[in-house]
Amino acid sequence: MIDRIIPEIQPDLIHCYDWMTGLIPTTARLSNIPCLFTIYRLDSPQVLLSTIEAQGLNTRSFWQDCFYSDMPKSYEETRETNPLALLTSGVFSACQVNTLSQTVLDSLIDDRNPLGAPLLKTELQKKYWNSCLCTLSPAPDASFNPATDRTLLRFMVQRPTPPVNFITNSISRKH
Repeated sequence: MIDRIIPEIQPDLIHCYDWMTGLIPTTARLSNIPCLFTIYRLDSPQVLLSTIEAQGLNTRSFWQDCFYSDMPKSYEETRETNPLALLTSGVFSACQVNTLSQTVLDSLIDDRNPLGAPLLKTELQKKYWNSCLCTLSPAPDASFNPATDRTLLRFMVQRPTPPVNFITNSISRKH
């Protein structure tokens, strides 16, 4: 995804979902691609850059946009001794962050609530104060039909073609 798909496709927007996609906003930032990051779980594995590199991903180009346990001094020092937090890196680098409910959002930004690691809470508070943290709207009820929804139809009249590099579900699959 990071080494091949983002550079080849150059999407207009990337939506990442939870800690396992935490490095994607850091690399999207390098290409000036806005990234929406949705938090689902609060566990956030920490990993060394050297471990990521052992999996074949060159971290030298984006290491400065990641979030670490300690303030990084240099790439060489950070690579072997300073683990990065995947979830907090995604929050830190994303343009917009979402939670799945207002209750979770309120808990995450409230200093009196122990929910969330302190550094994650600080980054989420910064996003909130800058109007970059919100709650996703719940899915419409089962009677919702996008083909007849007036709001969507009005949107499609205003914007009849999808944006450049819009990816649809019509990707062919090899069997």
